[in-house]
Amino acid sequence: MTMKNFRYFLPFALLWMSTCIDPADGTVIDDPHEFISVILGGEFASMNVENADVYINGEFIGNAGAHSSVVKKNCLPGSYNIQVVTKNVPSTLLGTVEKKEFQAINFVAPCDASSATFKASLEYLLDGKELFVSVDGLILSLPPGVPVTIPRLIPEKDKVFNFRDITGALRHTITKTIPYSSSWSYDVPYQ
Repeated sequence: MTMKNFRYFLPFALLWMSTCIDPADGTVIDDPHEFISVILGGEFASMNVENADVYINGEFIGNAGAHSSVVKKNCLPGSYNIQVVTKNVPSTLLGTVEKKEFQAINFVAPCDASSATFKASLEYLLDGKELFVSVDGLILSLPPGVPVTIPRLIPEKDKVFNFRDITGALRHTITKTIPYSSSWSYDVPYQ
């Protein structure tokens, strides 16, 4: 073999003899390009020390976290549905990926802020009292019949929303689990 041919053979030999190690259990993945890896991402994954059950095409694959991924090995080309069910803040995050031949996929499930839109009943207009919602240290005015959105709501289990009028009287309370990366709307009833 000449030196010229050797420079083409060496990268091929290294690629042919290389292996990929699964970070979760240390086993060898047969083809380093034929896997799907799932990990939790977003600002609340680490903050909430979140972990989740991961399903790919309905099959339980394992547990993932913000600093630990789960890997489905030896995946053939095709469409894969990924379902991530978080535990600390109950949420179901869904995704679909198209895997091509010789392609590895790293799927990041977004554990991000949510949003909520509130609309106070028009009956508060007849009462002559403006309504306010208190949540996450914010106090927002809710003019009757006008939708007001909180664009960055901290996801959490059993979040309490208190609605008070201008005099400070508690008019309504609701407790709701706010999942990751979600939007929620609520019509505040007159009370």
